[in-house]
Amino acid sequence: MAKKTKAKLKKLQRQLNEKLKNLVIPAGEDRNEYIARTLHPDFGIKGTTVTLVGEDASGGYYVDLVDPNGNSYNLYWPQWAYNLARAALLYNKPLSFTYPAGLGENVPLIVRITN
Repeated sequence: MAKKTKAKLKKLQRQLNEKLKNLVIPAGEDRNEYIARTLHPDFGIKGTTVTLVGEDASGGYYVDLVDPNGNSYNLYWPQWAYNLARAALLYNKPLSFTYPAGLGENVPLIVRITN
């Protein structure tokens, strides 16, 4: 791994550790969702419906979603997140996700299939 990449990852890990250092999760809260809201409270969507998943000609993985308010999203995600979205589509399960600040809209931090 390049030195710049290692340095960026180390800086990101320090920021993450600082944000979570004194985190107390209230009783009854979903642990993953609480952590996601703590890390980036402004952009996360709970209970989306996956309408389409696929791979484009360049090898990118795209996911089409509709949130509970009817807003549509067409996003490119890494393969691991795409695989979860594909499973949510196949099993007709809602999907929740959030993005960390500073990494951009195409790098979800937490993606989970919800009931």
